[in-house]
Amino acid sequence: MHGPDPHANGRRPFPVWFQDARIILLIPLSPAGATLSQIANRDAVGGNEPRAQDLASPRSIPCNPMRRLHLKLFYLRTRLKREAQGVTAKILGVRPATMSHLEQGRSLPTLPMLLALCTHYDVTPSYLLDDERPIDPGIRDRWSERGNVVGRGSWLEVPEGAMVTTHDGVRLVAVQPGARHYDAAAQAQRMTCPNAAAARQLEQTAATARQQQDRDLEEMLTRELMSQRKPRNKPVAKSVLKQAMAQMGG
Repeated sequence: MHGPDPHANGRRPFPVWFQDARIILLIPLSPAGATLSQIANRDAVGGNEPRAQDLASPRSIPCNPMRRLHLKLFYLRTRLKREAQGVTAKILGVRPATMSHLEQGRSLPTLPMLLALCTHYDVTPSYLLDDERPIDPGIRDRWSERGNVVGRGSWLEVPEGAMVTTHDGVRLVAVQPGARHYDAAAQAQRMTCPNAAAARQLEQTAATARQQQDRDLEEMLTRELMSQRKPRNKPVAKSVLKQAMAQMGG
């Protein structure tokens, strides 16, 4: 059952449905590059036309990439984990000199080492490798939250009352822990869920489908690569083969 957003104030309402006597809103996250508060007030500030800041040119690749990686590693160990260098090295299974070289910027981590650093410090590879990310990691930079990051183009589920309106008419939404988010296809199905149990079932079904699709893609790519792999052993020349057979017969 659908109804208008009581906080819309004459603007285009978000999709709404009633669930267990609690109103739930689906808020679209625009792929145009706007923030969540800007999306909610898009109609009031000039329609759906892209703005100049949304069409910014791609950033050029820096000449010295990952120049702040060593600073982030040093910050994570000394400020967040508060570990001695030897303790961190022992946990990660490397020598203290390896950690020292990484934190001094003398060397770069291997891929297995990068993964170990991410899990130990609870940060994503994007945070470590992207020099434009702040040194102090945010919530979206957490490795443990990597599956909960909501991207633009998704639909976020928030309960009624989670939105607040600022003095200049912009609406802000507090993202609650465990809030569900959907792509366009799942959002269309979510609109038909009559209660919370049906929503949980939809979430589980969508997750299972994604996992199966990922496994199928992995198998397909593996078979494709195997078919392109050249044999390592060179074929034996016929003359050598005949000579060997003659010796065996003799």
